[in-house]
Amino acid sequence: WWLSILNHSKEYTEEYIEKLYKEEIMPNTIYEGLGRIKLDKWNPNLLQDYNREVAEIREFYAPQIAMDMKDAEERGIAIGEKRGEERGSLNKAREMAIKMLRRGSSIEEIADLTELSEQEILQLKK
Repeated sequence: WWLSILNHSKEYTEEYIEKLYKEEIMPNTIYEGLGRIKLDKWNPNLLQDYNREVAEIREFYAPQIAMDMKDAEERGIAIGEKRGEERGSLNKAREMAIKMLRRGSSIEEIADLTELSEQEILQLKK
């Protein structure tokens, strides 16, 4: 039950939970457990302690999260730059192949010099 609730949390609205409980599909222990995790039902002291603990956890992990995000951004930029270079090289090879086709070079010669496949060159010929 708990795994289902976690995996499909958006589907478990209060109305849906009530329906499952009333139709005796959801066990009483699960229904009661869901009731206990509603923050608006907590007593003020417990809610205050919870909010303080969440703030402490966020503060503790904030530097690590910031570093992870920076690393992810740098990796993303590096991947983007690499893909851009690859596309640039591919475009230059295609441009060269088109020029060679116009000059009457053979498909084999163009493939050898541009490292494009014969199929790619034939597509450019169209």
